[in-house]
Amino acid sequence: MNDATIVYPLPQSAAEMHQLLEPQDAGPGGALLPLKYWQQIPSINQGEDTARTYRNLRLVALRLDPCFKFRGDCLPQIRFVWQPIDKATYGSASPLGLEAKDAAVHTFYTLEPDEFRRFVSEYRQLKNSMANVRTDAPLQVHPVMLKQGLGGPFSQGLRELLLKYCGERNLWRVTSMSTLVGGDKWEFRGFNIVAGKPVEIVIPRTGNARSQSFFVSLASDREYRNGRISPAPLGEDNLNLMLRDSRSITTRDVDKLKGLGAAVARIENPAIHSPETMDCVSCHSTQVAGALLFGSAPWLSRDPQITESSIPLTLAAAAERGDHPQHSASVSRPRLF
Repeated sequence: MNDATIVYPLPQSAAEMHQLLEPQDAGPGGALLPLKYWQQIPSINQGEDTARTYRNLRLVALRLDPCFKFRGDCLPQIRFVWQPIDKATYGSASPLGLEAKDAAVHTFYTLEPDEFRRFVSEYRQLKNSMANVRTDAPLQVHPVMLKQGLGGPFSQGLRELLLKYCGERNLWRVTSMSTLVGGDKWEFRGFNIVAGKPVEIVIPRTGNARSQSFFVSLASDREYRNGRISPAPLGEDNLNLMLRDSRSITTRDVDKLKGLGAAVARIENPAIHSPETMDCVSCHSTQVAGALLFGSAPWLSRDPQITESSIPLTLAAAAERGDHPQHSASVSRPRLF
């Protein structure tokens, strides 16, 4: 899992802050996130000046996907997760007092199949030259990067690889999650790049909406209160009932619990849903909602209606075998719409 989804540690020094990839960093294919595309994105960090946010954006995670399904095509992709890293509001364990803000931009780079295979081969060589990492280790900050630091040979070797294979020439999609209203509201939107121009994405299950928002007065590992989804997703496999007010569901509501548990499993399973069939709020909220749901009703994880929707394959194993990517509902992943 730590080679399918690579999570970076927070910088531990001023030098390490600059060793994380920045949007204007460029390789043969051009800048990773050119300013002209950044300027199409509204403010993502609670109204902060967009120039400051752009300066503070750093690559915090990436995802390797041998087959991102799009309109019947199978697109080999490397997907980046960017967050602004700045002085912590409520304290931080970092010596610099830094935190990754609750706002994000995702960039999608589409490679040719042979190009993707070369990337994987070069990544494997880089990884195998380092300390061994158990293949069954749970998803976490990449263990080698954590041990060596961002200035270490693994992080710097990966940096060179990413600049070699990713850039404006194959930048395919840009999406954003903005945090608003004191951190209680999130807004999602995105665009594809067609012939060098941004084309807004219509968000699935919302009619014809180009953006979707979620406001909640309390979201914790125990409950959601007063949630408002706009526009609320239509159709099956939705968590609307839970996201609006999880307190309205009790352990006696067996049918409701089963329906929600099945929705969580299906939304998390890329063999069933993809960004072309699932709206932004549902995708981004599923992991926390699922943890809350299965924590309050552990028997759900053994219910056949739910387990049949969970496929116990990691993306890394699928890529190794050449299959389409699949993973179980318990596998964490960056939320990409």
